[in-house]
Amino acid sequence: MSSDVCSNCADLLIPQWHFCNSCGMRTPYDESFSIYCETHENCKAIGICIVCSKPVCSLCSVDVGEKKFCSDPTHQIIFKDWQLLFRADSEFEADAITCNLSQCGIQANYFSLHEYPVCSELQENRTLLFVVKSEFERAEKLLKEIHLID
Repeated sequence: MSSDVCSNCADLLIPQWHFCNSCGMRTPYDESFSIYCETHENCKAIGICIVCSKPVCSLCSVDVGEKKFCSDPTHQIIFKDWQLLFRADSEFEADAITCNLSQCGIQANYFSLHEYPVCSELQENRTLLFVVKSEFERAEKLLKEIHLID
């Protein structure tokens, strides 16, 4: 497999990101860069939670299929019942979109990699906006109408 494809889930990798966007596994880019687990500060992170982006080590990573989660059980529920709608450029953008969706009666929630102090050195922009799966099509249509997504 080429280095442009995740060795864990076979999804395409975003160049220079340290973690796969789909499964949360560490990527081969810049292997000299170390990031440590948010819970176990002396352990290197092997991945990040695909919902909240919290860095996790082998001691606290919860693996469901090929996906990595932190120990918060609600994140597995979010992933099961919610769908990723949008990757925002910032928390500000995600908050604005969440407010717009809310005004249309669509429940949305976002999580940011930058909520965790150990991630301060990452140059990745990972603010993920989720909506309830049953509202995904309506939310996607709304974001297309206001030209936020293609």
